[in-house]
Amino acid sequence: MLKRIIKFYYSRYKNTKVGSWLISLRHRGGIFTAIWERLIIPFLTDSEQQYKKTGRTLQLFAMSCERSIKLKDALEADVYIAHTIQSIVFAKYIKKDSDSRLICDVVEHPRLDARLIKSPLASIDIDLLHDIFESNLRKCNHILTVSSSLSEHLKKYGVPVSVLENYRYKEQVPRSNYLRQKYNLSNDVSLVLCMSTITQGFEEVIRALNRLPTSVHLITLGKFVPKEYLAIVKKAAKDCGVSDRIHFLDPVPYNELTTVASSADIGIIVRDPKILNNYISLPNRVFDYICSGLPICSPYMPDIAKIINQYRLGTVLEGITEDDWVNGISNTLANKEEYSQNAKNAANELTWESKEPMLMDIIGDAKTVTIFALKDLAKNNRTKRIARTLSKNGISVKICGNNTECDDINDPNITFYQFPS
Repeated sequence: MLKRIIKFYYSRYKNTKVGSWLISLRHRGGIFTAIWERLIIPFLTDSEQQYKKTGRTLQLFAMSCERSIKLKDALEADVYIAHTIQSIVFAKYIKKDSDSRLICDVVEHPRLDARLIKSPLASIDIDLLHDIFESNLRKCNHILTVSSSLSEHLKKYGVPVSVLENYRYKEQVPRSNYLRQKYNLSNDVSLVLCMSTITQGFEEVIRALNRLPTSVHLITLGKFVPKEYLAIVKKAAKDCGVSDRIHFLDPVPYNELTTVASSADIGIIVRDPKILNNYISLPNRVFDYICSGLPICSPYMPDIAKIINQYRLGTVLEGITEDDWVNGISNTLANKEEYSQNAKNAANELTWESKEPMLMDIIGDAKTVTIFALKDLAKNNRTKRIARTLSKNGISVKICGNNTECDDINDPNITFYQFPS
């Protein structure tokens, strides 16, 4: 009963001035923090495990901020780019009161609870972090983001927003025969490729496959998250009698991605538009498919649908039911020659090189740029494209994160730093 009462009053008053002040006491230290940590937080979390996870996560966040100070002299720059909203605080710690400019590269919706994978944090800490992230965003000089829909959500922070889509470098990708050779499939087989991290909704695609001609095969390229979902998908395939028509391919190196993809006939995007972060997204895979010359079949998400319709690249589904997938895949396969040629034409226009002048205008006359993230940026292709563009224009770039070795950048103007332990 007490837990219900505390939760009720918290949800009712958390957004008031008094509520915000009381929440802020949690981080003042001493008896205030002790009261929050020992008497209030346990009643607002759903389990002991969640409470412990919240504490560990916030502790890690604070420790990383402290560690970034150790690299202050090495990381000082004219412009700081925080990759994701969580990383702004690191740049702020280094920037202090200098005249350096601060840019945030927002690649997902700012709210953790607007995303597909549920945050392990307690709701009170999600709210608290969101308040911190919003405050930090308002202090940035500029915001970069990946889609027009997401940019609309970000305009409320009163900071200039520019859309820097995840276009690929311009390249000629001849059609390969990789997938047919790997799975010993004839030219009569139609290959439907799903190139993505798959998290949900794939059962409907499998049931649709059961209703499509037996000459249609489905190939996944990527991971299943959580790992247990793969077993669920395989069981669905077995129950539908299509196990011999679905093939699971592990991720391939980025520089091989388009070559592998070009051996399929069409590409599909499996996302639930009801999830806000999905609805406003414009994922890398759209441009991977386009660069590979593949027609696209996707549920309606504004930015994805706009590109598909503008360049006549494929089919936008009305929903994500089994019937929608049957009709969408059938239509895309029936017109694959036209859509494929349109994709090749679009690939010549939607290139990273076309976005470089805009990026350089935002960076201005800076001589040094530091990019921060609490993740491995050595594996982040967007960050590496930004770094290469800056370097090409004579700017020294430092990339700081939980980085592993980067084996595809050998540029004296680009230096990787590891957060100190």
